[in-house]
Amino acid sequence: MSLRNTVSMQQNTGLSALIVSLTAVIAAGLTSATIAAITSMFGWPGTLIGVAFSAMVTTTTSEIYKGYVGSVARRVVLLSDRPLPPPLSTLADRPSPPPLHRTSSPRRRPRRIRVLTALKWFSFRTSPEKRRAILSRGLQVGVVASIIGIGIITAIELDLGGNLPCALWNADCSPVGINPPSILAPFYTICRG
Repeated sequence: MSLRNTVSMQQNTGLSALIVSLTAVIAAGLTSATIAAITSMFGWPGTLIGVAFSAMVTTTTSEIYKGYVGSVARRVVLLSDRPLPPPLSTLADRPSPPPLHRTSSPRRRPRRIRVLTALKWFSFRTSPEKRRAILSRGLQVGVVASIIGIGIITAIELDLGGNLPCALWNADCSPVGINPPSILAPFYTICRG
């Protein structure tokens, strides 16, 4: 079966292929490395948890928002296909507009409510299959971004000659002078006794 047939079968069945922007993955990896540098204040566990957790949260919420914006965009496109309304009559034939009162001004939702709207769409208005697809895609990209972030942190630590918490915050430094990179610190801790 050729690639062209596979793609056409996916389009015919409505299954979406895993399309991930390389820029989004790299941005999530850099974000997780930045957050790991901040959370390294709590030692090597803070570094590793910061890099992994932030990448997962960043990519998963990004996928939820992409799905929400895509559903809103599909509704807007459906509205644009409507026929045009009949032309308006002359100005003399129309009644005057109502006066503007405080109740007639357009209401803008606060940003917090707009975010809650996207999460409500994800929780209540999507099918379980679509939710599962969004979450799995977000977590798969999150794993890749975590690996990128851990690679960046490890490269920085190897360049510094020790772990990041010791170099940045003077914390989690061993008195013997052995400061392994954060990725290896759990093994040194377990093997030491």
